[in-house]
Amino acid sequence: MTIGFGLMVLLVGITLVFSSNKDRTSASFQRQTYDSLSLAEGGIARSLSLLNGNYQALLRLSYDPINPATNKTYLGPNGISGDGDEESTAVDEWSVQSNLPPCFNPTAFTTTLLSGAIGASATHNYDLLAYRYNSASATGTLLVRGRNTENKAVTLLQQTLQIEDRLSSKPENFPGLLAKDIDLGNNDILGAVAGNVICTNTANCSVPINSSNCVSNAPTQAALRNAIGAGANGTVQGQIVVRDLNWPVLPIAPADPASDPNAEAIGSITSTRTLSPPTDSTDPYIYVVTNINLSGSQSLTINTSHRPVYLFVSGNITLSGNASFQHSNSPERFRIYGNPADNNESNDQQFVLNGGASAAHVFIYAPDADAGINGGSSNPDIYGAVWVKTWGLIGSNSNNAEISVPNNMPQLLGNPFSTIVVGNQTTNSKRWERRSQ
Repeated sequence: MTIGFGLMVLLVGITLVFSSNKDRTSASFQRQTYDSLSLAEGGIARSLSLLNGNYQALLRLSYDPINPATNKTYLGPNGISGDGDEESTAVDEWSVQSNLPPCFNPTAFTTTLLSGAIGASATHNYDLLAYRYNSASATGTLLVRGRNTENKAVTLLQQTLQIEDRLSSKPENFPGLLAKDIDLGNNDILGAVAGNVICTNTANCSVPINSSNCVSNAPTQAALRNAIGAGANGTVQGQIVVRDLNWPVLPIAPADPASDPNAEAIGSITSTRTLSPPTDSTDPYIYVVTNINLSGSQSLTINTSHRPVYLFVSGNITLSGNASFQHSNSPERFRIYGNPADNNESNDQQFVLNGGASAAHVFIYAPDADAGINGGSSNPDIYGAVWVKTWGLIGSNSNNAEISVPNNMPQLLGNPFSTIVVGNQTTNSKRWERRSQ
């Protein structure tokens, strides 16, 4: 009986030891799984931070390389891994962009966006295996792997999010100054929300890639100021953005103003004059103008009390001395349209304010014009917004020159000027799931 009782105690002890080892193994496995899951979640958060920041252009493009385990893409067109629609040819729209955002280094693409470490440990890593954009549903799907190389734990997470455009209808996105090349000098762009400067050519407004210009794969504020040539006394109260975007369609002057009851051709304006359109309608009234050249105390007064006035200018605008545009009504009611953009550098228009000249309340859209303020004395010189080919390259260094952008400018202008896509962003999460390896 003693021997039998001893054997029973021994058997119970062995069972407890095995159970304890099993529980310890299970707990260790759970910790490793949780560890890799946390790394995958951190990788998704890091990837989304970059894609919603400096790499917004990538959100509507796809990156789906070949999975070495299957010899097919990871996600396929429907954005679901292992669903059977994966392709045999890799999809890579990310590394072939022509107009790269600042601080985007194609040679370091893998280490900046496709992989990284979470925390201080070199063994805690994540990999962005694939990203698929679906234009039909306007969704983007990320497949991220979190792994601890020390204990070999791996977790794959797949998340699908809605992709939306960042439109100029929101004041924080609206370009108060828009140009393909900018040398701001000491000019001021005022407007705490809508006083934004957007340069649409990353080659002209370049940010050299180095440790002082680029932090966390995004340009510093100092680097962006250098990119637009902002001087020490130049103020930009809104954001500075260097990003390729599509300009809105430029309105075109009537082919035959004489036969249009809402238009007339008036040639060149070289002396003081008042433009007061007929009051028989509230529709915009169009003046087709060749050149505007005012000097001294000459002025062009625009009466928009009954209806908006749009000037279509085919030549140059030069205001010098104390010459001015006199218009104090809401800025969208007085608009100056220039010529369409072309690839000919020799026929660009020139819109210049010299000395103490000012242009009052106005919206200027001239995609083939070089514009700038030399001098300036009003406060502000322009109240509204200016969209031109270049700003300041013909001289615009004065500390007395200001463009003040009202916060409701996009609402005042309406379409198509309030629907410019200035970027992209992720919004609602549509699906989140763990995937098998």
